[in-house]
Amino acid sequence: MELKKPDSHLSDYLVFDILRKIEGVNTQFDEVRLLARGPNSEAKSFNKCMINGYSYRTKDHEASMKIQNSGVCVTTEDGVTYYGILKEIIELNYFDKYKVLLFRCDWVDVISGRGCMKDEFGFTLVNYKRLIHCGDQLIHEPFILASQAAQVYYVEDEMCRDWHVVVKTRPKDLFHMGDYTFCESERFVQQTLGNIVEDDNEHMIWTRSDMEGPTIDNQELKTNEVDEPNSEEDF
Repeated sequence: MELKKPDSHLSDYLVFDILRKIEGVNTQFDEVRLLARGPNSEAKSFNKCMINGYSYRTKDHEASMKIQNSGVCVTTEDGVTYYGILKEIIELNYFDKYKVLLFRCDWVDVISGRGCMKDEFGFTLVNYKRLIHCGDQLIHEPFILASQAAQVYYVEDEMCRDWHVVVKTRPKDLFHMGDYTFCESERFVQQTLGNIVEDDNEHMIWTRSDMEGPTIDNQELKTNEVDEPNSEEDF
């Protein structure tokens, strides 16, 4: 059997077929239904955004600034890291139920090695005069999900013309605390203290031994005799 070649109406047919099959099914297919229908025809464009702790700005927006927030990198499942410059931030709206943020970037040619190399010190250098994904074909897709991106900045290499050193950054409010190693807790020793306040008056010496006391002659002592009361009236 000869297969028909796909035409431009194939995607529309697939969307219609999915919507027809899940029509009237429970709400667990709401997300599939919205994604199959596609986003709204109108999308929003931004000059800056903050996601995953990174603050991004488009290249044109930061042209008059001293800071650099347009450097982007993304690593594929195969371990290939792409480096780019952020050109546009686009938000897709799926009927106010879901919103997806996309980055459109100029990507360095890391496939052939023309736009990316390692120097003798192990630093990664990129050349933005050697780009890929610049065409209009499907394989030239310049967009990535913003949630997948990490931020880098580029420092011009004074020794190599048109080449820039890649420096990776960390998300804001994220501090490197080193490697945390779990260890067994030390054994807790409980000590019971008894009553440390004791009545030692009977065992203590109250006379001073560091100096001599006064001497009194017995003849100088006089006693006053007091008669005992005879009746209650004497009180």
